[in-house]
Amino acid sequence: MVLEPTVPLPPVEVRPGQRVRVKHRVRIGSSAEWEVETEGVVEVVEEMPTGLHTDRIHEDDLWVKTLLLRKDDGELTRVTIDQFSQIQLVQEAQASD
Repeated sequence: MVLEPTVPLPPVEVRPGQRVRVKHRVRIGSSAEWEVETEGVVEVVEEMPTGLHTDRIHEDDLWVKTLLLRKDDGELTRVTIDQFSQIQLVQEAQASD
Protein backbone atom coordinates (compact mmCIF):
# COMPACT_ATOMS: atom_id res chain seq x y z
CA MET A 1 0.00 0.00 0.00
CA VAL A 2 1.40 3.40 -0.99
CA LEU A 3 0.32 6.33 1.18
CA GLU A 4 -0.25 9.76 -0.30
CA PRO A 5 1.87 12.56 1.23
CA THR A 6 0.20 14.38 4.09
CA VAL A 7 2.31 17.53 3.77
CA PRO A 8 0.70 20.01 1.36
CA LEU A 9 3.21 21.40 -1.12
CA PRO A 10 3.16 24.93 -2.55
CA PRO A 11 0.64 25.24 -5.41
CA VAL A 12 3.19 26.59 -7.93
CA GLU A 13 4.29 24.15 -10.63
CA VAL A 14 7.92 24.69 -11.57
CA ARG A 15 9.83 23.38 -14.57
CA PRO A 16 13.48 23.48 -15.62
CA GLY A 17 14.38 26.81 -17.20
CA GLN A 18 12.05 28.92 -15.05
CA ARG A 19 13.48 31.59 -12.76
CA VAL A 20 12.06 31.27 -9.24
CA ARG A 21 12.40 32.82 -5.81
CA VAL A 22 11.96 30.37 -2.92
CA LYS A 23 11.39 31.43 0.69
CA HIS A 24 12.17 28.52 2.97
CA ARG A 25 13.27 27.64 6.49
CA VAL A 26 16.72 26.31 7.35
CA ARG A 27 17.05 24.48 10.65
CA ILE A 28 20.17 25.29 12.67
CA GLY A 29 20.91 22.78 15.40
CA SER A 30 17.96 21.46 17.36
CA SER A 31 16.12 24.69 18.12
CA ALA A 32 17.02 27.57 15.79
CA GLU A 33 15.58 28.33 12.34
CA TRP A 34 16.46 30.91 9.72
CA GLU A 35 14.09 32.09 7.03
CA VAL A 36 16.07 32.22 3.80
CA GLU A 37 15.30 33.43 0.29
CA THR A 38 16.99 31.70 -2.64
CA GLU A 39 16.63 32.83 -6.26
CA GLY A 40 17.83 31.13 -9.40
CA VAL A 41 16.98 29.24 -12.57
CA VAL A 42 15.53 25.77 -12.06
CA GLU A 43 17.89 23.09 -13.40
CA VAL A 44 16.15 19.99 -12.03
CA VAL A 45 12.93 19.21 -10.14
CA GLU A 46 13.09 15.83 -8.43
CA GLU A 47 12.19 13.75 -5.44
CA MET A 48 15.06 12.47 -3.33
CA PRO A 49 15.26 9.99 -0.45
CA THR A 50 15.56 11.62 2.97
CA GLY A 51 17.87 9.07 4.53
CA LEU A 52 15.06 8.02 6.88
CA HIS A 53 14.56 4.78 4.99
CA THR A 54 13.62 1.58 6.71
CA ASP A 55 14.96 -1.91 6.16
CA ARG A 56 11.43 -3.26 5.83
CA ILE A 57 9.54 -2.41 2.66
CA HIS A 58 10.16 0.12 -0.08
CA GLU A 59 6.76 1.80 0.39
CA ASP A 60 7.87 3.00 3.86
CA ASP A 61 10.71 5.09 2.39
CA LEU A 62 10.44 8.86 2.85
CA TRP A 63 11.02 11.14 -0.14
CA VAL A 64 11.13 14.94 -0.41
CA LYS A 65 10.66 17.26 -3.40
CA THR A 66 13.76 19.30 -4.23
CA LEU A 67 14.75 22.02 -6.68
CA LEU A 68 18.28 22.29 -8.05
CA LEU A 69 18.78 26.01 -8.76
CA ARG A 70 21.55 27.82 -10.64
CA LYS A 71 22.17 31.16 -8.96
CA ASP A 72 23.35 34.26 -10.88
CA ASP A 73 26.99 33.63 -9.94
CA GLY A 74 26.81 30.07 -11.38
CA GLU A 75 26.58 28.33 -8.01
CA LEU A 76 24.29 25.29 -7.91
CA THR A 77 22.18 24.92 -4.78
CA ARG A 78 19.52 22.39 -3.82
CA VAL A 79 16.41 23.55 -1.96
CA THR A 80 14.10 21.11 -0.20
CA ILE A 81 10.44 22.02 -0.60
CA ASP A 82 8.09 21.52 2.34
CA GLN A 83 4.81 22.90 3.67
CA PHE A 84 6.53 26.13 4.78
CA SER A 85 8.15 26.88 1.40
CA GLN A 86 6.87 29.74 -0.75
CA ILE A 87 7.71 29.59 -4.46
CA GLN A 88 7.32 32.62 -6.70
CA LEU A 89 7.93 32.72 -10.45
CA VAL A 90 10.16 35.78 -10.91
CA GLN A 91 8.99 36.70 -14.43
CA GLU A 92 5.36 36.81 -13.27
CA ALA A 93 6.30 38.97 -10.30
CA GLN A 94 8.17 41.47 -12.51
CA ALA A 95 5.35 41.58 -15.09
CA SER A 96 2.80 42.60 -12.45
CA ASP A 97 4.92 45.47 -11.03
